[in-house]
Amino acid sequence: MNNHVDRKHAKLSASGSHRWLACPGSVIVEKNFPDTTSEFAEYGTAGHELAERCLNNDVAAQKYMGVSFNKTEKYPYGFKADLEMCDAVQTYVDYCNGLPGDDIFVEQRVDFSPWVPEGFGTADYIKVGATTDEKYIINCVDLKMGKGVKVFAEENSQGMLYALGVLNDLDMVYGFSDDDQVMISIVQPRIDHIDEWTTSVGALKDWAMRVVKPTAELCNEETPEFNPGTKQCKFCKAQATCKALAKHSLQKITGGFDDIPLAGDPQDVHLLSNTELSHLLKHVDTIVNWAKSLEATAFAKLELGEKVL
Repeated sequence: MNNHVDRKHAKLSASGSHRWLACPGSVIVEKNFPDTTSEFAEYGTAGHELAERCLNNDVAAQKYMGVSFNKTEKYPYGFKADLEMCDAVQTYVDYCNGLPGDDIFVEQRVDFSPWVPEGFGTADYIKVGATTDEKYIINCVDLKMGKGVKVFAEENSQGMLYALGVLNDLDMVYGFSDDDQVMISIVQPRIDHIDEWTTSVGALKDWAMRVVKPTAELCNEETPEFNPGTKQCKFCKAQATCKALAKHSLQKITGGFDDIPLAGDPQDVHLLSNTELSHLLKHVDTIVNWAKSLEATAFAKLELGEKVL
């Protein structure tokens, strides 16, 4: 397995796995939407490029202070490595260098197609080593440059799929056993967040066969199952025009009281109790995100001269 940067995305990507594992139908409705990016995403890519340079050359991030990374057609000047970027990347580099192991792979393409058809992804950092009891440990580290949503390592499907790719690509070399360890790490330095989660190779393989493989097969069906929800719908490209999400949101708005326990006090029958408030609050994010996306899409179509209203 050679170090190789490949920023292409698979149809069933590791980075989008939190969505397609929860809602197989999201794949078919997203396929005709163009890939989009943002300044935040491009800044993150620049941070990854800086981190790759530091890890491969074994130098401190500050050495590249003032150097621009990730120059694209949209951002021809790229993103200059300032103090904030360098400090964040150095935190990540120090963490990676401190992990046990000798075999290191930076920005490495991994293949998890035995469980996901044509499945591949690019892992930020992989280090394979031995534990004190002579078992192997696979370290999969994911750098998150964002400052918004905090990401956690426990059962993180992106990291788990990368680890499956390591098993697939390197098993001939190491002969991994079910008792060997896998550690998923999330390093989110701009919000001072580092999170780790350890599982076994056996448990990872069980998850792959029990959850990943059958769900990936569902994603490729002509009439896949839809399962709208806050997490999987939030960044779905089809959020605004997905009929399943529209029906789900409207049902929660119009029929939300059907399964809410009635207020105990007859005097409060016209007011929401704390229990009722708690029940409704569970659906607020999904409804609000859908409504905002719906409005934004409608205005975008109007600006293109399409008749919406």
